Amino acid sequence: MKEVMETREICARLRAHALIAKDKELCSEKTAEAIEEAARILDEDRWISVDERAPEDDDYILLSFVNFTVPQVGRYEDNKFYLGDEYVPLIELGLFMNAWRKIRRYDE
Repeated sequence: MKEVMETREICARLRAHALIAKDKELCSEKTAEAIEEAARILDEDRWISVDERAPEDDDYILLSFVNFTVPQVGRYEDNKFYLGDEYVPLIELGLFMNAWRKIRRYDE
């Protein structure tokens, strides 16, 4: 997944630049912390390959599929992915996951 690699690289560069700038006193501690927070949010909002890691159980997430073009809302529970509140695992429906993404609440 190209997007995942690009986002990870951007986050790593942001963090590295913040550390260097702070060490060389080119920015304040507060600015360096703001850059780190921006990198954390960007990293959390990216598509995550199912090969990389699984989401938290019972969290609603956005699902991406190998064999279906429209992302869907679903959840991860007991090592299986499900659509919405359904009880049939995606694999039994013939849908194959390739990535997932956290759904941020409006107030986050």
